[in-house]
Amino acid sequence: MVEKENTIKKDTWLYFEDNQGKHFKAFNFADYLMDRFHFTFNFFDPHGFWWNPITQQWKGKADTRLKAAIIETMDKVAGRSYKGNTVSNVQQIIRDYRGRDESETDRFAIENRNPHKVVFANGTYDLDRDVIEPNRYDNYILQNHDYILGELPNIPTSWDRWLAESLVDPDAKKDDAGKWETEGDKNAPETFKAFIGYALAGTYQEIQSYLIIHGNGGEGKSTALNIIALIFGANISHIDLADLGSKETARFKLSKLNRMELNIGDDVEGSFLKTTSILKRLTGGNPVSAEDKGQDPYDFTNNAKLLFTCNALPSFSDNSHGMERRPIVLEWHKIKNFSKKYSEAEFIRDRPAFVRECLVAYAKALKRSQLLNEPQLPMTEYMRQRVKEWLMTNDTIGNWINENCELGENYREQTQTLYNNYTRYCHLSGTQALKKAKFNGAMRTRGIEPNKTIKINGKTTKGYKGIHRIEKYDSDLY
Repeated sequence: MVEKENTIKKDTWLYFEDNQGKHFKAFNFADYLMDRFHFTFNFFDPHGFWWNPITQQWKGKADTRLKAAIIETMDKVAGRSYKGNTVSNVQQIIRDYRGRDESETDRFAIENRNPHKVVFANGTYDLDRDVIEPNRYDNYILQNHDYILGELPNIPTSWDRWLAESLVDPDAKKDDAGKWETEGDKNAPETFKAFIGYALAGTYQEIQSYLIIHGNGGEGKSTALNIIALIFGANISHIDLADLGSKETARFKLSKLNRMELNIGDDVEGSFLKTTSILKRLTGGNPVSAEDKGQDPYDFTNNAKLLFTCNALPSFSDNSHGMERRPIVLEWHKIKNFSKKYSEAEFIRDRPAFVRECLVAYAKALKRSQLLNEPQLPMTEYMRQRVKEWLMTNDTIGNWINENCELGENYREQTQTLYNNYTRYCHLSGTQALKKAKFNGAMRTRGIEPNKTIKINGKTTKGYKGIHRIEKYDSDLY
């Protein structure tokens, strides 16, 4: 006699029927929808996320989609002959139980997902292998793009021509000091392409950079941003550099960066940037604290790359190496008869091939950067020159020393006299002076020793060794 094998068969029926009509089994129904749409609530967003099985991409506003999916499925399998509070019951089960359980799984997956994978309409691009593979819900890539990714072009695209005209001066030359007056390197567009690829598939753990597009008013910077938006779509946030430079406003603005690929700050003013600490944290790959009004603060690691446009480069008082190695400055120039040469339709037509160019450009830049002590995106000689000039302009202490002091091993200066001289210089030049502790730290980095017991005119006092002021004012003790 053959013994019957004991098996437990899962009940997957969505409803049962009696003389009163069709009654849906709420938990079975919830499982059915979760298997199809993978609704997730609680962790990602108050409105949740859901997987679109048709487009094979993650979408937002899961709460709205959930209700619609319940009604659509009920109508499909049971027509209109169903009874009970099925819609509200299934919504509650998914929002409070099934969707929350999955959100904890998703939380780990999203925080550990492969950043080198980018979702497009025709599949997921793998930067490491330069291949397109099928989209999968368990890649947990919430950012997606509604256009296909193409192959590398055989001839220059409209994007390539646009960048060459905007960035490269065919008549560029050097001045008598051997410095470029304008950008003459034909490889300048490669920096832009690598930055776009970096925004799509790079991390701040790999490279820490941000991009500034600089040019006079009317040079086409706003048009450039509209064209760039064709690549990123809804994956763009808009926070001004001034907001990132103010601790008071930054804490409520930072949440807008979460899960974005690119942040654009348009027409940054040349005014003083109060603090650079937030800017450095955002580009440093470290967690930052953010909050929405009325909500508890939370931490997230920013991955949105920062792009700003300006007529005048902003000023700041941070002369640290961390600030020095991050910026890339592109000088942008107006294209005559732009509307006759280019159209949005052409940019959209060539977008699949150009985006592939950008991803490949970043992959090459990443490979090259691994050989450097400090990984960075490629820059031309002129770009490095522009960054250096900008930083020198913002080196308030360096400029103050050059104009007001002399350096020497045997020089001495009383603490308050020298510091007051510095603060007066800052006031007259319209910049913000460092507090004394930070000022002393900056002096140490220049080989000047603060808080030393020194003698001036036979009197013992506290002061600085290695520097003295040029007496430009009657007195600095005010």
